[in-house]
Amino acid sequence: MKICPKCNQTYSDDTQNFCLQDGSTLSRLNQTADSRIEAPTIIHGEKVTADPHITGHGTVAQPDNTNKNYVFKLIGAALVLFLVLVLGISLAVNFYQLKDYFISILNPEPSPTTPTPQSSPSETNEAKEKRAVVAVMEKGADAILKRDVDALDDILAEEYVETYSPGQSFSRSQALTLVATIQRKSLDNTINRIEIEGNRATVSGRGVSRVVELLGEQTYRYQFETELKKRDGRWQVTRTFIKY
Repeated sequence: MKICPKCNQTYSDDTQNFCLQDGSTLSRLNQTADSRIEAPTIIHGEKVTADPHITGHGTVAQPDNTNKNYVFKLIGAALVLFLVLVLGISLAVNFYQLKDYFISILNPEPSPTTPTPQSSPSETNEAKEKRAVVAVMEKGADAILKRDVDALDDILAEEYVETYSPGQSFSRSQALTLVATIQRKSLDNTINRIEIEGNRATVSGRGVSRVVELLGEQTYRYQFETELKKRDGRWQVTRTFIKY
């Protein structure tokens, strides 16, 4: 049996050599089939080499993409697993940080305290007495500036004497009268030293006073030394020496 390679018309007469339809040279049917299998096939202008997987109908068998799909699925699963792992680690870190934060709020640790140095009873008593003496001195200066005779009368002892260089002295009543009559714009005293021996104290320092006089304001700078005595639990001024 022969076949026309152009129109595929078959002829049972083996002596027939040409196709009656188009005049093409006939080929034996077995040789034509073999040539179809072995001959290269042109698909859309590209040459495809003959392959033993070509089907009997002349079509090319589709390639197996199973392995490629498996690889893509494996890569996708690995990426998803990696993202889940990173997210889990981040959540765990944040959880422990928040836990420590709330624990620190609910159970704060006590701050370390600096031990206070212990003072001896004599040091504590001396500091207390010095503060009391300073308070009396400040009260006296404020009373002189404000011409508050009653406040000054409360801190001056009955035997109070006020002495000015070079030797002028005033009694308690005279000193109170001077305070009432002299107008001062300012009075600033600075204590340099305080000495306490039992119920007696000596305070020394310097000061500046602005006094209003007939000819105008005058500024006086002086040094002072004041003696105090503690009676009935409170300090009173017994003597003041002032040197201009």
